[in-house]
Amino acid sequence: MRTARARAILIVAMLLTGSRTHAQSATAGTPVAATHLAAESNAGVIADGAGGAYVGFKIAYRGPSLPAEIAVAHVLASAGRDPDWDALPMVPAGSLAQSNPPGPSRVLRAPAGTVLAFADFALSTPADIVRQVGAHGANLAYPGYQPGQPYITFTVLPRSDGGALILSKALGSVNCMATVVTPSGTGSEVVTPLALGNGTYATVGGDRMAAAPSGTDGAIAAILLPQINNTLTGTDIVAVRVDGTGHPLWVPAHRMLSGAVRDQMDPVAVSDGADGAIIAWKDLRTTATDADIYATRLLASGDVATGWTAGGKAIVAATRAQYAPAMASDDAGGAWIAWVDERDTLSGPNIFFTHMLAGGTPATGFATGGRAMCAATGIQSEVQIVRDGSGGLFAVWLDARDGETDLYAQHLDTSGNPTAGWAANGVAVCTHPTAQSGPALGAVSNGRAIAAWSDPRTGTAVVYAAALDATKGVLGVPAPVTARLALAPRTNPGRGAVDVRIDAAGPGEVRVQVFDVSGRLRAERSLSGPARAFGVRFAGLEPGVYLVSALQDGARSLVRVAVLR
Repeated sequence: MRTARARAILIVAMLLTGSRTHAQSATAGTPVAATHLAAESNAGVIADGAGGAYVGFKIAYRGPSLPAEIAVAHVLASAGRDPDWDALPMVPAGSLAQSNPPGPSRVLRAPAGTVLAFADFALSTPADIVRQVGAHGANLAYPGYQPGQPYITFTVLPRSDGGALILSKALGSVNCMATVVTPSGTGSEVVTPLALGNGTYATVGGDRMAAAPSGTDGAIAAILLPQINNTLTGTDIVAVRVDGTGHPLWVPAHRMLSGAVRDQMDPVAVSDGADGAIIAWKDLRTTATDADIYATRLLASGDVATGWTAGGKAIVAATRAQYAPAMASDDAGGAWIAWVDERDTLSGPNIFFTHMLAGGTPATGFATGGRAMCAATGIQSEVQIVRDGSGGLFAVWLDARDGETDLYAQHLDTSGNPTAGWAANGVAVCTHPTAQSGPALGAVSNGRAIAAWSDPRTGTAVVYAAALDATKGVLGVPAPVTARLALAPRTNPGRGAVDVRIDAAGPGEVRVQVFDVSGRLRAERSLSGPARAFGVRFAGLEPGVYLVSALQDGARSLVRVAVLR
């Protein structure tokens, strides 16, 4: 459904091109959106099924009437913007509650070229937790599911019918809540109490859930809970398996992943390909080595797989801290696991990784404790990894090897070695002097991934994207198509009016529209092209910020103008 606000957004066409390069320029990457309403951050990347990706991102809080928002962009296989997609926040403003500062952007691919976007939490009063987004903004006909119980921690998985499975912890008791949302936006909730004897406390500081698909539209979820059975062990981890209707499949409903002393945190999970899951986490049980990385594999039955260890197997327990685990399937029942590692005090925190086979042993070439993916001098952090479709992996991370925070990437083959087009310690994706932040990564096709991140090179934070190829390295920035239509304010801010200048190279009607920030059409006028520096004035507007759109034969241009008294 095309909203008024959607019609006000600029579409700049991008060519599906990409050249091989070993080191990107400082201005590498393409903005995923054509128009920027406020600071953008916390990107999330999912494949579109056609070689490109949908990129969800947060728009910062601007005031009580313009709260923190989520928007969804679409990029092509080159990582260039889709010329037929408008990246818009929800309408009305704030219809998907977002935390400020924002949490992670959660988006899932839905049928017919649409996306499901999710709020950061469910409120105690009814409010949408999910909305459907298309090429021209939120679908106002989609009802938007409203949960019956509040929660602040959750994760989502796609369903085969185009809906979603939301796994969460309802506030007020120890439980796992599974919500099945249908493609039409209706839903059902199943709350499974967990008999763990720690009273009504279910949330922890830095709370997080992870899940892997299991069975037909079901899942195995990893849940953090404080002091299981009142044993004063700190934060512990349990797992629950639910079927496609959200009901538990194990008796009892949960399995203990770890109840070791001190905290277990930051769980990540992938499927083992046999309806089980491999789950890894940061573990503080051993004070002598600080934080370590542990993992286990649960079978579909809930039993620990042969070769793994009940309570968790040490993946790395080196001196000093290892943390921020990331994980990707190896497509053979095992998993790649990466983390930030502080064992080397000379080069600073580095990125390490390992390849764990389905049987619980490291693959050939990997000793216990893993090996360095990047050991460059300076701080490396926030590693993200995804499968490459051929048993290897792509990775991105933040990297301060030159004294500023940049974005680097790597592609590794099944043996964990860089492939042609890549280099030891990774390849630069973006080295602009402003700090890159919030890296995200999505596998989009066999041997191809798209990375997204945020940086303020233009003065405010904008989300950018770049394509990564298994054999060509980081692909160059796609070249934009030269616009045939240009729109610019003659005065900004204006006094009681919007006054713009239009350049239209081609013949035909040019329709000029003015929208307020809620997306309501306030004024409209038409003129005939070609036109050069043609002035159009809209008087009688209240003070505020307006979006002005010019449309001619499919070409579109937009400008934002403030009006004063």
